[in-house]
Amino acid sequence: VDRNYHITAAATTHNGVQTTCTLSFKTADWFTDGLMGPVNLFGTLINADLFKEKSPGWRYATGDAANFHDDNDRLVRSADTTEYLVWESTDVHRFEIAVYAKKLPLTDRTLVMSVSEDGKNWRDVTYRTDVFDSSATDFTRILVHGTVPTDIKASFVRLTIHAGTFDGEDLQLGYVKFATARENEDTLQVICH
Repeated sequence: VDRNYHITAAATTHNGVQTTCTLSFKTADWFTDGLMGPVNLFGTLINADLFKEKSPGWRYATGDAANFHDDNDRLVRSADTTEYLVWESTDVHRFEIAVYAKKLPLTDRTLVMSVSEDGKNWRDVTYRTDVFDSSATDFTRILVHGTVPTDIKASFVRLTIHAGTFDGEDLQLGYVKFATARENEDTLQVICH
């Protein structure tokens, strides 16, 4: 859980001198959506979606994990259409998305990340991409990651893939992760007395 933690250790020497040290730190929660499709639970399909909202042009792709860097559950557009996904969380400040693409590059005209405090007024945020070797597979693994500017309280995150660059199945999403706590160098303290 995203909160402050304190670990205290006390020691007493054989002469009776006492020392106490406290280690204080704050953790960041990571919210992860593995983009799993419906789960069959005792003959009933249970929706495993973690989205707040999604456009209708998505479908689940499963299997063929070897072609997707051991990722067995993915989300794919049904056709080359503009589609979006929206998640709701608390104070999102970082994100990471695993994307699998049949061609490069993946640009900010194709994939757009946006954040909002109220789910109505959106602001696009920049991201970086790390491209991983694709010699053993048809798809290149791309990690999309970025940081939400500190002046934005991001309670909603929207991922949009625009039509016109990739055929529907040529761009697939593997997982989405959000860090939900602001971190800084002052979050770790050791105090001894």
